[in-house]
Amino acid sequence: MDANQPYKNKTIFLIIMLLCFLVYGNSLQNGYNLDDGWAFQNKGEADLLTGLQNSFTSTLVSIGDVKYGYRPVSSAVFELEQAVFGQNPFVSHLINILLFVVICYSLFIWLNKHVEVGWRLAALITAIFLFLPIHTEVVNSIKNRDELLSFFFGIWFLIWSWKYYKKGTPLFVVIAAVFFVASLLSKTSSLPLLAVVPIGLWITSTTNVKRLVVLSIVPLLAFYATRISTRSVDELTENKQTHSILENPLYGDYSSSDKAKVCVNSFGFYLTGMVSTTGFNSYYGFDTINFLKWHTGYLCAVILFVLAGLFLLIKFFKNRENNLAFFGLFMMFACLTPFLNLLFIVPGVVGERLAFLSSVGFAILLAVFIHVIFNSLQKVKKKPYFYIFYACLSILTILWSAKIVTRNKDWFDMETLMAADLEKYPKSVKMNMIMGSLQFNKGVRVDGKTKKVHNIEQVKRAREYFGRALETYKDHATAIYNIAWIDTYVLDGDAESTEENLWRIVEMELMDSAAVLPLINHLNLKNGETKYTIDECMELCKTGNREMGLTGLRMALNGSNWDYFWAFSECLYDDVRVRRKQVTELWKRTMSSNPEQGELLSQELARRDGTSYFGKLRAQHLMRQEKFPDALFLLGTLNSKFENDKEIKLLIGNVNLSLDNKEQALFYFKEALALDPENEQLKGFVNSFE
Repeated sequence: MDANQPYKNKTIFLIIMLLCFLVYGNSLQNGYNLDDGWAFQNKGEADLLTGLQNSFTSTLVSIGDVKYGYRPVSSAVFELEQAVFGQNPFVSHLINILLFVVICYSLFIWLNKHVEVGWRLAALITAIFLFLPIHTEVVNSIKNRDELLSFFFGIWFLIWSWKYYKKGTPLFVVIAAVFFVASLLSKTSSLPLLAVVPIGLWITSTTNVKRLVVLSIVPLLAFYATRISTRSVDELTENKQTHSILENPLYGDYSSSDKAKVCVNSFGFYLTGMVSTTGFNSYYGFDTINFLKWHTGYLCAVILFVLAGLFLLIKFFKNRENNLAFFGLFMMFACLTPFLNLLFIVPGVVGERLAFLSSVGFAILLAVFIHVIFNSLQKVKKKPYFYIFYACLSILTILWSAKIVTRNKDWFDMETLMAADLEKYPKSVKMNMIMGSLQFNKGVRVDGKTKKVHNIEQVKRAREYFGRALETYKDHATAIYNIAWIDTYVLDGDAESTEENLWRIVEMELMDSAAVLPLINHLNLKNGETKYTIDECMELCKTGNREMGLTGLRMALNGSNWDYFWAFSECLYDDVRVRRKQVTELWKRTMSSNPEQGELLSQELARRDGTSYFGKLRAQHLMRQEKFPDALFLLGTLNSKFENDKEIKLLIGNVNLSLDNKEQALFYFKEALALDPENEQLKGFVNSFE
């Protein structure tokens, strides 16, 4: 402990805890919110040990084919929370606050004990960091616990790196590397620390070349070892995620000038956001802030930062003065660099959570500035100046605290968050879509397989929000579809313009045609049949007229004309895999809206396809309906026709298992294994029966 430090570390920890709960305590009454569902997705489905193992072999986010975010440590923490407490928002928010408390205390320890900043300056830096409103997203969002965990392990990576640099104990650098790997496996936001550690030590300490080299190489080797060991998961998942200009204008066509504007504006956003008490948002992306035009405030902030950097750089190289301020500025820039859209395109363009680590550098820089002013005032020894100085600091603290408390209230639930953010950014496509969906789900109840309107006013409000999203981005397929659904089934809107918009979705391939056809079908039945005959539709389809081909497919389905249905599907989709996907989606939707017709369709598809694909699909549907004898009969027929199909034998085994025919089930599982003897999962399954 610092010899001049009047408080024990335990007391300092309690003070930090008190302050954290004062400003973030009201978040304990909040529920789950934006993206929090990802945190607990697939958690608790297996026993705890299996769940923890799955955390290291799967991604944090998995939505159909879209899988991304390999963060096994964060995922394991969520798995553990689910096992112990279940899904309890109070507990989740309490954990986030306690993590923030520990982070602030660890920051103080690193600065005071290892960077050897005096306790007053270390306390001031910690206080600034604690009171920065830009942290509200990280603390309030349960999903963003990955940022908290990454920071927590990252700060301990710094602590052990500084300990090694001072004492040279090899074990210390190993421990530092372990903390760095844990930080990366929580979230890779801490990757810039690879540069912060060696350069920071060079700036703030007496140079020891050997130890600087070790601290440059060992964490880097740990990083590459982590990448190699997780490459199989990365290759399986990261390339699955797709992006659009709704998330960042740089995902579309852009010029070098556009790139420069987005990068500079992103940097300016973070610089001004560090001190701001206004403008915070849960998501940016398309048309919240126009990043493709120059913003005076952002540009001035960047120019000021560059000038300050040049000044501190000259002072440092001239006589190594202001080294702590220079280190703060460097850390701030280094930790922001990956999120400036310069090296990588950032989904959402910017985000407060992305400035979490870099805010340490800002806190150091601001604290040094305040410290310099304080020392200057001490030399002047005029009390009025001190009063003004303390008043300014008090006002800033009050404003920041008030912003944190009010922003916590915004995060109460999804609706309060979207309402607060739409007040600031009314043109946001994503937030209007989310708010529209919230209102729609309140106004429409799902009863079995049908949707029933029980509050038409909320459905109307939903349409308004979807309409606002469409005003901002006219090609938003989901907004078009949702408005068309409401106009068709609820509000009796303009049928002609509704159908025109739906066909626009199909023609531009903004959405699977199978999802749109049932709505067009209902619209036409409601307003009269198409003016074309089915033969005319076929002729037009053969000429490449996709709209008429889909119209003919719909007519064939409505009339159970399976010859035409198959002909239209072949006309529309040359690729067998695409055809199967589209027809399967159409079959699923038909089963939902008209089970009798869907059953006829599945029989015809199984008969005409020439493979076992649709037969197995129908068998699985029968199994879900618990029609096991019917499923067994169908699978038996398929098995005699496709003797070498492993999946058929597995399905027969599962049906027999459901009927408690264990001997028969084991027989077919063994047959499946004989067709695929290297399948470890099948081996384990068969062994468990024997």
